[in-house]
Amino acid sequence: MYEVELRALVDNFEGIKKKLEDLGDKIFENQREVTIFFFNPNKDDFDLRLKLTKDKNIISFKEGISKKARKEIESEVSNPKAIYDLLLESGFKIKMIVGRVKHVYQYKNFNVLLNKVLNWGDAVEVETEIKSEEEAEEAEKEIKDFIQKKLGLKNLLSKERMLEMNEEYNNKYDFNSINLDLLIDYVNGKIRLNFDNLE
Repeated sequence: MYEVELRALVDNFEGIKKKLEDLGDKIFENQREVTIFFFNPNKDDFDLRLKLTKDKNIISFKEGISKKARKEIESEVSNPKAIYDLLLESGFKIKMIVGRVKHVYQYKNFNVLLNKVLNWGDAVEVETEIKSEEEAEEAEKEIKDFIQKKLGLKNLLSKERMLEMNEEYNNKYDFNSINLDLLIDYVNGKIRLNFDNLE
């Protein structure tokens, strides 16, 4: 399966939230999530992610960001600590940790995520699954139309700009020093989380 996704930064979070509530079916809201991005120092053309939420944890593989349609493989895991340790012991490094509170909606064949991303900004992410890479261009056009015409967000977040923002974000923090137990406590609602000041 392949995934096509586009993003846009959001200045008026509540305004976009209202539009999405009018347009689509709400799946859930105010879900805390942490995604740990791993990389292999010898092979950097893919993302390996461990995603933590209160209800389930997922390990996922995505092809490199340069492609319009990215192959995605994912599986639920019951013991995220074991997977975390396994990856680090196998030579993977932590590239980035992203904490967010997300609201998720379904609109036709789109999953729409409205995210408050810790220390990064607010963004909307629209994604859809396709069966082959040949369908990517049409799927991207449909997503772009939805973001611009239905949500009124004219400026999409380019992959280049997103990489720049991630680089700026990465340079601010030493993610390897963050304890996994704190991230699990965050998604379970036990603590507030701010990478500037964990509390």
